Amino acid sequence: MELKIKNKSLFLIAILLMGTGTQFFNYGCNTAMTPLLKEINGYHLYSLAAALGSTGTMIALPAVGALGGRTGRRNIIVIGSSIMLITMAGTYFTYNPYIFMMLRFISSVGCGLVMSAPYSIIGTVWDRQTAMKYYGFISTFNAIGALCGPLSAGALVDAGFGRIPFLLWLPFYLFAIIVICIAYPNEKQESKSRFDVLGLVYLSCIVIPLVLWLGLSGAGKPLAWVGPGLILPVIVIVFAILLVKHSAKTESPAVPLHIFKEKRFRTAFFVNMLVVCFSTCTSGYVLNYILYSMNRSATMGSTSTVPMNITLVICGLFMGSILKKNFVKNVRTMMILGTLSLLAGLSCYCILNPDSPMLLVWIGSAIGGIGNSINQTCMTPYFQYGLPKEEFAAAQGMYQFSATGMASVFVPFVGIFVNMTGSIKPVFYIAAILALINVLLVVFFVKISQEDEAAVEGTRA
Repeated sequence: MELKIKNKSLFLIAILLMGTGTQFFNYGCNTAMTPLLKEINGYHLYSLAAALGSTGTMIALPAVGALGGRTGRRNIIVIGSSIMLITMAGTYFTYNPYIFMMLRFISSVGCGLVMSAPYSIIGTVWDRQTAMKYYGFISTFNAIGALCGPLSAGALVDAGFGRIPFLLWLPFYLFAIIVICIAYPNEKQESKSRFDVLGLVYLSCIVIPLVLWLGLSGAGKPLAWVGPGLILPVIVIVFAILLVKHSAKTESPAVPLHIFKEKRFRTAFFVNMLVVCFSTCTSGYVLNYILYSMNRSATMGSTSTVPMNITLVICGLFMGSILKKNFVKNVRTMMILGTLSLLAGLSCYCILNPDSPMLLVWIGSAIGGIGNSINQTCMTPYFQYGLPKEEFAAAQGMYQFSATGMASVFVPFVGIFVNMTGSIKPVFYIAAILALINVLLVVFFVKISQEDEAAVEGTRA
C-alpha cells in the first residue's frame, strides 16, 4: 500500500536534499578530519578516528527497521538528526583527539538512524516503477553533496576555517526535516514484542572491539597484538555466535538476520561491501596520498572526489530510466559494467607515484564514479524485487550496514599495512584485489531467473 502525500514534488525534494546533506556530513567531515587531527596532535590515530566515524552508523543501521516500526520512521529521522547536531556542535569546540573520536562515533550513530530513510521512504510513497527512477535521482543528489562537501571543506580549511565543515550539512537537514514532519505520517507497526535491546548490545560488542583492535593495529599500538589486546578478537567471535543464536529465536530482532534468507539480498549485501572500498579509498587514502605523498594543498586534495561525484550526478539522471525499461534483463548487465568500472578506477590509483599528475587521480575517480552510480541505482531495486514492502526498512538498514561495516573494517585493516610499509600504496592494491573479486561475484550470482520473475509477477497479479 502506498502512503498518500499531498505535495509529492515538495516531499521528493526534501528527501533528495536529505541525501545531499548526509553526503555533506560524510565527505565534508572526512576532508576536514585529517587537517584537524594534525592541528590537535592526533594524526597518528587517523585509522582509528576514520573507522569510528562510521562504526556508530554500522551499529545503528540494522536496528532502523525495528526502531522505526515502534516509534515511527519520522521520529527516528528527528532523533538521528538531533544526535548529529549536538555532537557536531561539540566537535567544533574540541581540542582533544580522544574526545573528537568519541563525538565522531556518537554522531555516526545519529547518521545511521537517518541515512537509509530516503530509500525506504520512497519505496512506501511511490510504486516500484516510479521508485526506480527516483533511486537514480537519489544517486544524483547524493553525488551533489559528495561533490560540493569536500570542495567547500577543503577551501574552508585552506582559508583557516577548518572547523566549519563539520556543520555544512545542517541547512539541508533543517529543510528536509520540516517538510517530512509536516507531510509524512509517523506510521508505526503494531507489535506485542519488546524492542530487542539485547541484540543491539551483542552487535555493539562485536563492532566496537573489532574496530578498536584493527584501529590500534593500524595506529602501530603493540597492545593490539600482545597481552590484553588479544582478548578483543575473542570477544568479537563469542558475541557473533551469541548474536546469531539470539536473532534466530527472537520474534522481532534488532539485527534482522532473517533477511539473509532472501538470495537477492545476500548477493546485494556482499557486492555492496566490496563496492564501498572504492569510495573509501577516494575520499580517505587518496586524499591523504595527495596531501602527504604528492605534497598538494587541502583544496587540491579535496578534488580527488570531484570527478567521481560529477559522473555520479550525470549518470544518476538517466540510470534509473535505463534500468526500469527492462529491469530483469538490464540489472545484471549494468551491475557487471559497474563493478568493472570500479576495478578500472582503482587500477589508476595503483600506478600513482609522488610525481604523478593530478589527471591520473581524476581519471580513476571519474571511471570509478560511473561504477558507483550504476551500483547505487541497481542494488536497492534488485534486492527489493519480490521482497514484501514491510521488509523494506529492515532490508535497507542491513544493506547500508554492509557499506558502513566494510568501511569501518577496511580503513583500520589497510591501516595495518600502511603502518608496516610506511606507504599508502598497499591500500590501493588491496582494494583492487577486492574489486576483482566483486566482478566475479556479480558475474556468477546476480541473476533473476524466469522462474523468479514469474513468481514475483504472480504475487502482484
